[in-house]
Amino acid sequence: MKVYALAVLLVCCIAQNASADWRNDVKINHWQHINSIVNDNLARIRKDVNAKGNTAAAQQCYENARQELSTATSTGYSNVSACVRQANTVGEANVCSQKVDSWVFNVSLDVSSTARTCLANI
Repeated sequence: MKVYALAVLLVCCIAQNASADWRNDVKINHWQHINSIVNDNLARIRKDVNAKGNTAAAQQCYENARQELSTATSTGYSNVSACVRQANTVGEANVCSQKVDSWVFNVSLDVSSTARTCLANI
């Protein structure tokens, strides 16, 4: 009987670890995707700033964009964590997290457009 109880306990521990593993995998995957979106956008904006002559005004356009994207990144991380925490399956976690990825992408597009307008007005 003790062996059976230990076996059941071991199976439960393994199942809990497997659950934690897919949750961490989903979080890391989507956090990396968010980073990729934001970093690619910042690199493009930096290139535009440098092309404009890297003036103080151009730097301010970049800094405004960087701050907005930093906020979007933090919000995205939090929302992905919430998606994963509330999901019962890896599929549910991914569907919810993909919506967050899309939101970050759309914010990134808006920030990029604003930065281009800012640079054009210098």
